[in-house]
Amino acid sequence: MNAMKNRDGVTLVELLVAMVLLAVMLTSVAGLTFEAARRSIVTTGDSYRQAAMLEEVNRLTAEPYGNLSPGSECRTVSSGVFPHTRCVTTAGTGLYSVQLTVVVSPTQRGVLPDTVVFTRARAPLTNPLAL
Repeated sequence: MNAMKNRDGVTLVELLVAMVLLAVMLTSVAGLTFEAARRSIVTTGDSYRQAAMLEEVNRLTAEPYGNLSPGSECRTVSSGVFPHTRCVTTAGTGLYSVQLTVVVSPTQRGVLPDTVVFTRARAPLTNPLAL
């Protein structure tokens, strides 16, 4: 009985229990870290996709109306931080307007393609405010 009270150190069973608890905690932290890293990659890809979409829409908005001819055009960007394909489809909807469709398709896994459809109108030939 006296030997049990004066014991110094830990037993093998206590050490094994502590190691199992540590392994369980590290496994759950590793899972959370992996999920956070995956979401970060997807969010970064989404940001790049939105930037590419905005760049293409701004380019088409600044393009003179007379230069917008019906048809489709695709451009692949394979260098840089965001490899992707941009496709622009121009369809004439009337004499004074065209419908533009922009599709940005990333090559990065986990990032979905995005599409924007908008209408460009021709500027009026006369001033509507003039009497």
